[in-house]
Amino acid sequence: MARLTWSLKVKASIAAAALFLAGLAAAGALSYMAMSTVAEQSHDNQTSRAVEEALETLKEVRTRMAGYASILARDPDLVAVVKSRDPAMLEAFFVREFKALKAADPTVATMEATDASGVVIIRGHNPAKKGDDKGKLPQIAMALTGQERAD
Repeated sequence: MARLTWSLKVKASIAAAALFLAGLAAAGALSYMAMSTVAEQSHDNQTSRAVEEALETLKEVRTRMAGYASILARDPDLVAVVKSRDPAMLEAFFVREFKALKAADPTVATMEATDASGVVIIRGHNPAKKGDDKGKLPQIAMALTGQERAD
């Protein structure tokens, strides 16, 4: 059997090539890990910014809705209509005001009134649906006792 003999130059070239490939593999692995870390951090930062922006938007919307509720609650026409409990007057007023609010601010999705115990007496956005009890919902229970939302 013929024995393969390589010169020192060939052996050195093979060793150099092997070292080069090992270095290339290590550099590739390190680059991949670094890029993955940077991409993950970037994604985390983008997600954090998006969450912060969404929370700020919700806070702004909540502030606007509280303003609308406060203005409507002081409207003498609204007070008279609610006190009358006349279904036709309630529907006409709430549907009209809901449409006006929705036109001015598309984030307005609902407008409703409850009685003193939290039972819905009218919805401007859906006048046919009424009678459900919302008195146990924390924000409704707080409003019925005159408390404002804390935050």
